[in-house]
Amino acid sequence: MVESLKNKDQLIDLRQQVAQFLPKSNLKIFNLTSSREKEGVSTVLLSLASIVVENDSQINILLIDANQKHPSLSAEFKLSSKPGLLEVLMGKVSCEAAVYKSRVNGIDVMPCGAVDHTDYKVIEQARFLNLVAELKPRYDYIFIDSPPLLVSAESLSLAAAADTTFLIVQAYKTQWEVVQKAKLYLERNNCNISGVILNQTRKVIPQWIYRKL
Repeated sequence: MVESLKNKDQLIDLRQQVAQFLPKSNLKIFNLTSSREKEGVSTVLLSLASIVVENDSQINILLIDANQKHPSLSAEFKLSSKPGLLEVLMGKVSCEAAVYKSRVNGIDVMPCGAVDHTDYKVIEQARFLNLVAELKPRYDYIFIDSPPLLVSAESLSLAAAADTTFLIVQAYKTQWEVVQKAKLYLERNNCNISGVILNQTRKVIPQWIYRKL
């Protein structure tokens, strides 16, 4: 999966940035989102998780697919799509029943669950907070694949439940004003923002930006 991003050196830099959070501030729950659709959030999440466990075989990571409109993690790992996150939040199954071992050692996956677009399930912030609080002691890191901030209102609830958020921005496509609007949404809801990941640049060495907006 790491090959899905062209520059492995930049992924290593990202992994090192993430690793610095744990000893300094015990940040373990990372929310990855974007301002709008098709920015490459799932691609970055999958590549990051792969290179983190590649570097340290003792690390264990949970990936949570919270993007109901475009769930992708179960297909990427060839796992069952249900039960998953939605069934846990509805009280139908336990966390254990909704977490699957992937083919990659050190990576577990909680798929989105039984998505029915005719009966959309709103992810309530309080229930999601309780879920991540239960899962947090079991993993070194939890990565949340979130829907776009300017498309899905519940994306803010997911960000609020995480320790910190990274905004994924597709280079040469997303206007900076749109990113600023997404950043403002996060700030108004007291969500911690660790920085921006600039995805799919045209340069020989892609720019991965880690800084406060």
